Amino acid sequence: MSEFVVLKPDSKKYNSNMIKSPYELTPEYLGLKISYLRNYLRNTPRVYLWRRGNSTTLHIKNGKEYFNGQKEYEELLNLYNKRNEATEGLIKLEQTWSEIFNCPFDKSGFKYINHSTKGPVERLFGKWDDLEVAQNTYADKRHVMYNGVDYDSKSEAQIARIYDEFGIPVKHNALINLGHNIKIDFALYLPEKQKMLLHEHFGMIGNSNYKDDLEWKFRKYINSGLVPGRDILMTFESETRYGDDDYYRSCIAQFINANL
Repeated sequence: MSEFVVLKPDSKKYNSNMIKSPYELTPEYLGLKISYLRNYLRNTPRVYLWRRGNSTTLHIKNGKEYFNGQKEYEELLNLYNKRNEATEGLIKLEQTWSEIFNCPFDKSGFKYINHSTKGPVERLFGKWDDLEVAQNTYADKRHVMYNGVDYDSKSEAQIARIYDEFGIPVKHNALINLGHNIKIDFALYLPEKQKMLLHEHFGMIGNSNYKDDLEWKFRKYINSGLVPGRDILMTFESETRYGDDDYYRSCIAQFINANL
């Protein structure tokens, strides 16, 4: 069970037109990420990088040295880089919290009790890290590049950008097996919860063939035990809602909050 104590934004300072942050919609997730990174930094050994002339030496907290070429060196260098990335990310998230709530995180009263359990998506399809990704080979679909990935449509690239803003890793066209392989638009992973989720985006709703495919996929997902809004997010396009950034952000934010 999770316990949240969440502040409301300071009405005197907070202005949604000034602060463009995905955490406006998910303050709980912002607090969770801060808590997660703090815990990670507390529980991983400190690594120091020293340079002596042309050589590079890694030192860990107990003072032991490791030199380039030694077996442990690459592992420690990876840990060093991860700690730096986590530290930089934590500083940015804490600054975002202070901007939104006009209060340092330590004085906010935010509490989070994490009881992560293996979710139904991983039980069905295995670990997120092990999911294979299919290439975009559709000849009759648009190819839109974002961050080095080839997406089937502009809307899918938009959605990928939003996940990027949230700091949530995704795999596009991940292969899952429901009797045979199906390409899911997005498999996403919440490292703070050790939970994998799915997101299917349906465009071209006015196309009758596409509607048949939608209905078939929907039945497959439901019959496999996936619960829409909990295990799998479904977003839709129409003539009046095409490329609606606010709609995608809102749906994703609610979906994330439902899984915290």
